[in-house]
Amino acid sequence: IALAMNFDEISVNIFNGVGRSSPFPILTATSAMQELYYLPLLDWVSEFELDLGDGTTIKPFDPDYAYRMAEHLRQEGYNIPTEHDALIDMFGIGCWRYAPEAAEKLFIKAGLEKRADGWYYKGEPFVINMTYLAETEAQAGRGTIAAYDQLVKFGFNVNLSSVSSSVWDTNAALGNFEIAGYWPTGGITRDLYSQINGWDADLIVPLGQRGSGQGSRWNNAEATRIIHEMAKVSPDSDEPYELGMEFMK
Repeated sequence: IALAMNFDEISVNIFNGVGRSSPFPILTATSAMQELYYLPLLDWVSEFELDLGDGTTIKPFDPDYAYRMAEHLRQEGYNIPTEHDALIDMFGIGCWRYAPEAAEKLFIKAGLEKRADGWYYKGEPFVINMTYLAETEAQAGRGTIAAYDQLVKFGFNVNLSSVSSSVWDTNAALGNFEIAGYWPTGGITRDLYSQINGWDADLIVPLGQRGSGQGSRWNNAEATRIIHEMAKVSPDSDEPYELGMEFMK
């Protein structure tokens, strides 16, 4: 879905472009995480490919975000450095590429059908419901609104609403959501176990039941194996870091 959205425009709408891009889920692009995970993963993510389902592939990572955003802000009157390392420090290593044609192929690969009057799934109109917190996390709310605008521009039928914290927490626990925009905190130490152990697929419960794992109910056998391995090793050793790197891939 990221390929259907212009991250540059989203960033400008939230932070006026001032801030680091964060292409990896869970991890927040703090200075520490940039050095520990983002920069070491740069070569890998640059070569990462997606199969578009029609015999073609795409490398979805876009390493040029920092340069584009720097030029945008220079035109706004900001004094922005030109050195590569300084730009990466300011704007991050990159983002997911804006590639709506590739996104369309991926949605079709996933079973959606594009008709003259919009997108369909299994013969029914495809509608996305998006929510964000009403009274807090202003950046997350603005981010969700910006993402909503991008998905509508792409051609999706999208409903957008805000909910209270109590409703939000209940919906998250029960899996009663489709797309929710919030401000996660992840990756504050070299050992990621405390940030990722909830993504253990063994903790998944059916929709409508409260579980002790992540609300997304992401079922990934390899990620679960890595989490189980991390639980067995000393946080003072190099093994959690090596396993954390594999988890992010």
